[in-house]
Amino acid sequence: MGTFHPDCLPALIGSLPVTDHGTALSLVFEHTPQIPLWVQLPAFAEEGMIPQFQPGMPGLTEGEKAFVDTGRPGFEDELLEFYEEYLAVSEGRTPLSDSRFVLTPDT
Repeated sequence: MGTFHPDCLPALIGSLPVTDHGTALSLVFEHTPQIPLWVQLPAFAEEGMIPQFQPGMPGLTEGEKAFVDTGRPGFEDELLEFYEEYLAVSEGRTPLSDSRFVLTPDT
């Protein structure tokens, strides 16, 4: 295995302030062709970091803002189920594709 030489190449985060995926990809390949990334456009709610990973969160309460309500009835049971499912997936007893942790085509 070779030694890593960063050569002062830029690194990006995936969120870009544009509303067109083609434009976003063009910017990435124009300015950072050696280190491309998976673009996410926060202008589209389903591409935000939080919405992609909130489905299935224990205590998730959605409204004007989504938040985890640790005081709601049944939260402890939801939390236990969450970690049991996590362990089942990480240990290979449940396929990731059958779990709450899979990303959907929308996200």
